[in-house]
Amino acid sequence: QGPSKDLLNALDLHLLIRQTLPQVPQKPYLGITMEDHVDGRGAFTSSFKRRMKEYHDYVDRGGVLSESDFVRKDLVDGE
Repeated sequence: QGPSKDLLNALDLHLLIRQTLPQVPQKPYLGITMEDHVDGRGAFTSSFKRRMKEYHDYVDRGGVLSESDFVRKDLVDGE
């Protein structure tokens, strides 16, 4: 039968916890860091640059998700 469709998936649960519990910014940010080693010639350059800006904004907030992060559905497909 598979898992119940009534169960929250891991991402939904994570977002619910982050929305419910107070988020304390970490400054300086001590989480996962990403580096940009893209040369700017690839097909996904504009999408990549947008995602890197969003990541840097997240780091500037001390690793705290913004309100818009909780409702976004375009994290994978880049829409």
